[in-house]
Amino acid sequence: MKTTSKIAVWFGSAGLLIVLVALLSFWLFRQSEDADRWQRHTFLVLDKANVLLSSLKDTEAGQRGYLLTGDKAFLAPYLAVRDRIPSQLAELRRLAQDNPAQERRLDVLAPLVEAKLRELRQVLALYADQHVEDALKILRSGSGKQLMDEIRAGLSDFNQQENELLEQRTIRFHRYLSLLLVSISLASLLAMGLALLSAYIVSRETRLRLQVKEEANQALSEAHEVLRVSEENLSVTLNSIGDGVLATDAEGRVTRLNTVAERLIGWSQAEAAGRPAEDVFHILNQKTRQPAFLPVAETLAQGVIYGLANDTLLIARDGSECAIADSCAPIRNRAGEVIGTVLVFRDVSREYATQTALSDSATRIRTILNTVVEAIITIDERGIIETVNLAAKFLFGYEVDEIVGQNISMLMPEPYRSHHDGYIEHYLATGETHIIGTGREVEGQRKDGSVFPMYLAVSEMQLEGERHFIGVVHDITERKQAEQKLFVAKEVAELANRAKDSFLATMSHEIRTPLTGMLGMLEVLSLTPLDHDQDQTLRAVWDSGRSLLRIVNDILDWSKIEAGKLTLSPQSISIPRLLQEVVNTYSRVASSKSLLLWQHADARLAAAHIVDSLRLSQVLNNFVSNALRFTQSGEIELRAELLEQLDSGERIRFSVKDTGIGIAQEVQQHLFQRYRQESADTARMYGGTGLGLSICRRLTDLMDGQLELVSEPGRGSTFSVTFSLPVSATPGDMGVIALSEVTRKQVQPLLQGGADAPLVLAVDDHPINRDLLARQIKLLGLRAETAENGQVALSLWQEGRFALVITDCHMPEMDGYALTQEIRRIEARKRLPHTPIIAWTANALAEEKEHCQNAGMDALLVKPADLSQLKEMLKKWLHIAETDNPQTTTSPQTGNGKETTSCPIDYAAFSEVVPEHADQIRVLRDFQAHLCVDRVHLGEILERGDHVNGERTAHRMKGSSRMVGATDIATACAVIEQAMRDGKLADARSAMTGLDAAIKGLKEHCMELKDSNGENE
Repeated sequence: MKTTSKIAVWFGSAGLLIVLVALLSFWLFRQSEDADRWQRHTFLVLDKANVLLSSLKDTEAGQRGYLLTGDKAFLAPYLAVRDRIPSQLAELRRLAQDNPAQERRLDVLAPLVEAKLRELRQVLALYADQHVEDALKILRSGSGKQLMDEIRAGLSDFNQQENELLEQRTIRFHRYLSLLLVSISLASLLAMGLALLSAYIVSRETRLRLQVKEEANQALSEAHEVLRVSEENLSVTLNSIGDGVLATDAEGRVTRLNTVAERLIGWSQAEAAGRPAEDVFHILNQKTRQPAFLPVAETLAQGVIYGLANDTLLIARDGSECAIADSCAPIRNRAGEVIGTVLVFRDVSREYATQTALSDSATRIRTILNTVVEAIITIDERGIIETVNLAAKFLFGYEVDEIVGQNISMLMPEPYRSHHDGYIEHYLATGETHIIGTGREVEGQRKDGSVFPMYLAVSEMQLEGERHFIGVVHDITERKQAEQKLFVAKEVAELANRAKDSFLATMSHEIRTPLTGMLGMLEVLSLTPLDHDQDQTLRAVWDSGRSLLRIVNDILDWSKIEAGKLTLSPQSISIPRLLQEVVNTYSRVASSKSLLLWQHADARLAAAHIVDSLRLSQVLNNFVSNALRFTQSGEIELRAELLEQLDSGERIRFSVKDTGIGIAQEVQQHLFQRYRQESADTARMYGGTGLGLSICRRLTDLMDGQLELVSEPGRGSTFSVTFSLPVSATPGDMGVIALSEVTRKQVQPLLQGGADAPLVLAVDDHPINRDLLARQIKLLGLRAETAENGQVALSLWQEGRFALVITDCHMPEMDGYALTQEIRRIEARKRLPHTPIIAWTANALAEEKEHCQNAGMDALLVKPADLSQLKEMLKKWLHIAETDNPQTTTSPQTGNGKETTSCPIDYAAFSEVVPEHADQIRVLRDFQAHLCVDRVHLGEILERGDHVNGERTAHRMKGSSRMVGATDIATACAVIEQAMRDGKLADARSAMTGLDAAIKGLKEHCMELKDSNGENE
């Protein structure tokens, strides 16, 4: 019982003890398990910290490799881990939540990691944007390395803390594990029955613990592998950067060289390893050639960073030299102890060479600036003077130290001084500039207060992100003085030129005025019955008058050419018609000398060309006139010959060939000089001023032509001019028709006369001219009244009886300009119909036409004007159709076979366009049909008051009318076109009456037309 009790007690005690031991074992097991969990947690934290450091190293290595090689393959490590680093840092922060001290360390570490990532991105972005120097500048600044060092230090501190925790937790784990084994052993001694079970449990738990231990060891092994890879990456990074890296141990012996360092010092890693740093790294002072201070020993002793002085030379193993920049930093262990140094150096030979070149360039520029004669001043954006050259010092009278640092306005007089600062502020605020990049004339002020003119050119430059301005100043005092003298001389010359022009205009008026009366009266006299002697006398007087007029014209033309006031007026002309006009002008003179004068136009020439017909006629007229004077017998031939077809024109030679006296070769070279003739006897025998051919040459030059002369004494002469003339799409008017000879008894009146004929007011202060003009008007079948000045003419005009006014321009009391202006004023005030006013003046200068137009005159007629010119002018402005002309013309056959007395078509011109009679009839009838439609359309446009479309429609109708030779319709359309262009709607509507009359005549003519078989169509 006792034994049983003892056993029971023992078993009970044993059981209790077993229970207690079991409880103790369970508690110990829980403590061991908890210690194991914290141990594994610490391993995980260390692993994450090492992974983060490895990722940062990979990004830095990838960046450096890409920058050094440009190979994007080096970016693979960077791109692979760049975006995982923030999440790795966040995971590390999550794992360290149980440790406030570690959290604080991560708080310090996080901004450094972000800054490092920004630095990496910034450098890569600059490199990608081709800013390689800027990227390298950031690398050379060491900011990235400093960040990486701080990150390493932070992670080292973090890992050190975790390792300490790991050590504590490992000790704790083993302590609890040992107690657990003791408790299990004690339980086995007390309860053999439970021993096996306990042993089994302990064995199983032990196996589990061993498995955990093995896993922990495996994790530690993996961590060591990561560290090894990181070490390899570090080696790759060091070999990839552009700087040389030399590392030593605590004794100053070389432990590592990267490839750049091997190349610069001439030692390999294997050769240098274990050697003192001073044995492989020899440096001298560049200036003294003495050994320079190597900071390895001081860095080991002091634990601080040292940098080499400037002008340091590295002597390589082979004796070669290069300038370097270098720094030496300590390497510390976790305890902060210095365990070595790292020496970073780079070849700066190119940088020193660049700095030297920049210094030399600055010296060169400074020398140039002090040599140039222009003053050069630089200012900042506040207007403060920064630099001046010697020329500025002498120009403004200040010493350099008196100017530099002062506001530029001190060199300016008013009002430039007041405006200057405001201008700079406005430019900086808005970017709007008026003088930047340009030059202008301003005034400067010297130290003594004197003001002088200068030419200022201002430009802008950017230096270190700030705006600066450069002003180049040139003293233009002498130029201004010369300009003032030139201006005074110019004024004197212009005054003399105006006096000359005034004299020429006066001479023109005073000589042409009596010539007008004389030639006009001779023309009127030629229309009366004369016997043979009277006719010969009249002809002699007429020739003398025309010769005098030609001399006056030559002098005036030469004056205009010399003054540069002669302008060309190109227009569409028919060359055959122009040649015929020249021949017609001189046909009577040729007949009187028994000379054959004829013309020939090349059949290959286009229908119309663009040229100044007046000036071309003037040249040809001069050639023909000279040929007539110097040819006693034979013939004179006027030709137009096609030389070459051009892209948009034709090259044509106009020539006049005679059988006259010829010209010697030695005389030909100066024949085209003004006032030069073949000899003094030439002028005495044949007359002339010697200006004609010189004018021809100048006119030919103005029209871009070439003038030639081929002649031999006794064999005649050939004068020719060659022009490249554009071809015109449609034949045009002959333009200004040159003054022609009297063609007696060939000018037919416009009307038959009578009480219903239009009344014309002739105004002139010269009685002969006034009487002549009235007679000419009456010879043309019109009625005429006269007035001796503008005042009398105005009173007569206000009676409202006159259809047209012809007035001289220069008269006493009221001249022609004032008369016209007063008439136009009254018309506008009373809304009266427009009265055509024609200027009748002897002033042939170009300014006269413009003066007349400005006064309100409609046209200009130069004295003396023959009947044909006066007739054309009156016909145009009185809108008199050809149907009113009693002249008999031959037209195509009509239905009754009789000749018509009024043909509305100029068949001579029409035949040049449509030669065949049947085609002419068909074209005319088509033209009539379209014309009627256009007439209705034009009437509607005029009713609406549409000036633009009215002018366009009238212009189109005018062009088509000229094509078929419907001159009356074309004239009426031209009047309407001009009125619409001038905004005179009432005049355009009034001119429709003349247009309708002309259209009516065309309709009647078309009804009478019959085809070539004699039948009406």
